[in-house]
Amino acid sequence: MTPWHRAKIVCTLGPATDAPGVIEGLISGGMDVARVNASHSDSITHSRRIEQVRRAASEAGQPVAILVDLPGPKFRLGNLADDCCRLAEGAVVTLVEEGRALEAVTDDMDGIRLPVRNPELLQALRAGERVFLADGSVELCVESSATAQSGFNAPRVRCEVLIGGVVRSGSGINVPESALLELVPTDDDRQHLAFALARQVEWIGISFVQSVDEIHRVRALLPSTGAPLVMAKIEKRKALVNLEEIVEAADGVMVARGDLGVETDLAEIALIQKRIISVANARARPVITATQMLESMVAYEHPTRAEVTDVANAVLDGTDAVMLSAETAIGQFPVTAVKILQRVIAATEARHNGSPNSKMRAGMTGVR
Repeated sequence: MTPWHRAKIVCTLGPATDAPGVIEGLISGGMDVARVNASHSDSITHSRRIEQVRRAASEAGQPVAILVDLPGPKFRLGNLADDCCRLAEGAVVTLVEEGRALEAVTDDMDGIRLPVRNPELLQALRAGERVFLADGSVELCVESSATAQSGFNAPRVRCEVLIGGVVRSGSGINVPESALLELVPTDDDRQHLAFALARQVEWIGISFVQSVDEIHRVRALLPSTGAPLVMAKIEKRKALVNLEEIVEAADGVMVARGDLGVETDLAEIALIQKRIISVANARARPVITATQMLESMVAYEHPTRAEVTDVANAVLDGTDAVMLSAETAIGQFPVTAVKILQRVIAATEARHNGSPNSKMRAGMTGVR
């Protein structure tokens, strides 16, 4: 049995964990929570993986909680001609609803037209707001927006390219400054939530939380007794403005560094992580540090020194858990990644055993 450690390990399930013996290896290696990312796969696959985890955990005599991560309102580009499009700095780009215009068609007024799968996003964007594409590598600034009520057949948003680059079909869209109200939970979220409740999972992760309102709306859908605990994912700039209230309203929080790194200044991510962990510690809420903890291990058997240091520093900051995403979901060495994570946690805690931040780590699994 793996030696006990205060900081818990969260592993994302995926194709890599479907191979025979991998789930058992993750549990023996130190996995405390199995994460189901509802953005990928279907309910049949999710059910099979949950049952596999519970069966293996029971046989090993170790508690392993299930966290179902709701997708939330993720905005994406539609399908592009040739699957990609290069945007030059200073060019004019018009965002239009997918299906309303031919992709990448150019005219004198609209410049390049990019289809967007989410018409509600086009309705919300206002002049002066920034739009980030392709994980933040491409930046646009909204010049003007027009809706169907303005005489157009569909919403359209005219933008200038501030930082150019290549965008591809399905590229993610981030809008840190836009007020997107009451989108959480989405219709898809509600379906995934019903699935999670039927499987009696221990944790529900709410994506793209901006205020306590999203938490209250999700809680309103939960049963009065035996409900799962609610994990607020901090990945929006507006969530940082309302951080104290969000942490107070949730049962736990996640430092979701992926989208957070696009929504905020990348140079400040470490400071933001420390602030979130500190606020969670002060309010006795479990906090997970996530995204690219051991990213290189998706393809390589050994992590970088920087990754190992990142994990140790998260533990020293007071995190209650660290999470593996692609490392276990699609990586080539999922079990090895967990074992290394456990080793780093154990070594760090052995030298820092008196941390006052261990208040709820023993209960992080939340197993009923």
